[in-house]
Amino acid sequence: MVADRFALLGSITINKNTASCSMFPNYLFYNDGTIYNINHKKFLKKCLSINNYEFVILSNHRYKKMFYVHRLMYLLFCDSIPDGHEIDHKNKIRDQNDINNLRCISIQENRQNRNFKDNQYKEIDKKHNDKYKDKKYYNKNKQ
Repeated sequence: MVADRFALLGSITINKNTASCSMFPNYLFYNDGTIYNINHKKFLKKCLSINNYEFVILSNHRYKKMFYVHRLMYLLFCDSIPDGHEIDHKNKIRDQNDINNLRCISIQENRQNRNFKDNQYKEIDKKHNDKYKDKKYYNKNKQ
């Protein structure tokens, strides 16, 4: 199923390095992967999924929705994600969700990247996990 950016986020307004959307009007999205909550006047804390990708939970007055940050940034600043494609981090570092570090590639290409990554990037994943080990949400999920 195509991840249609307008179905998920509504109308999108992009400025120089920020974006906003009509489905989640309380948030301001920066192209470096940070998300600002306008109502609470603070940046959102990102959680770490079991597969080492950052995610956030956005809410509006009707419901809450979980988004992987790299997919959300691509949907906001680039385009919809077609069937058979995934969002890849060019430098293989999963917590760098800058829009210039993201690309849409086929599932087959991404699988080939994973085989390469398994051999070359285990140390990067270790550093990534160390970044979150002292966080409450990470320790709570581990138990």
